[in-house]
Amino acid sequence: MRAIVLLSAGLDKVSGRPAPVGGEIRAIGMGLTVADGLAGVHVGPVTAPGIREYGGYGLDRIVTLQAGDADPVDTVAAYIRSGTAFADGPVDKVLTARRPSGAEYSGLFPSAL
Repeated sequence: MRAIVLLSAGLDKVSGRPAPVGGEIRAIGMGLTVADGLAGVHVGPVTAPGIREYGGYGLDRIVTLQAGDADPVDTVAAYIRSGTAFADGPVDKVLTARRPSGAEYSGLFPSAL
């Protein structure tokens, strides 16, 4: 099974500094137990603070998609439908956190996708 984890540029609740989101770390952990291939996907700037830190949690790779003026949900959906996420087949599962952690996130992205 091939899975992606949606990643966000979260903020630490105490310090306000960029930090991985706990729920997304748990989604990565779940993905590592059920998936043969696991990639992180972030929509936004390549240099978004905190995104690189997710690499230390066992992801095969992190992909940053540029949405420009497009809807980020449409951008991720098109990426999944394109079949380019994994060389050996399509994405089988999309894993997310239950809720966001700071910054500009509403938490509706996974539901909208």
